[in-house]
Amino acid sequence: ELNLLWTCLRSPLDKQYTALTCHQWVMVIKTLAYGLLITALGLIGYFATGQVSKTALIPCVFGLPVILLAIFTAIKPGISKQTTIAALIIALLAFGGTVAGLSKLAVLLTGGEIERPIAIIVQSIMAIASLVYVTSSGLSLYGQKSR
Repeated sequence: ELNLLWTCLRSPLDKQYTALTCHQWVMVIKTLAYGLLITALGLIGYFATGQVSKTALIPCVFGLPVILLAIFTAIKPGISKQTTIAALIIALLAFGGTVAGLSKLAVLLTGGEIERPIAIIVQSIMAIASLVYVTSSGLSLYGQKSR
């Protein structure tokens, strides 16, 4: 199955190897990109702070399941709506947990002093990425449902 997944990812429009529709491929790529981004944010935050606090890895707790959901969708196209909804729920939780960082980012950008500026930057990027993912994927899912 991993060989099939690799073949599908290399040639997503080749109907011989995949049962995913073009819309499903877009969702897989969007979900995978979002998961990779927030996982990378967690790792960058952890190493940028000198590996002092394990809480810097919290974005990875959200990102890794999202990555797995994208992979499951690519392997089993019949569950794409369920995996998209699960990824949207994770992204909503991520947004809810990080949106407070946006107000602190405004203080930081205007020259104010903030405790743990790297954490605020990571939270803000995660909040914005989560909002963009929820908005685009939610609209996409809604658009497909109304067809």
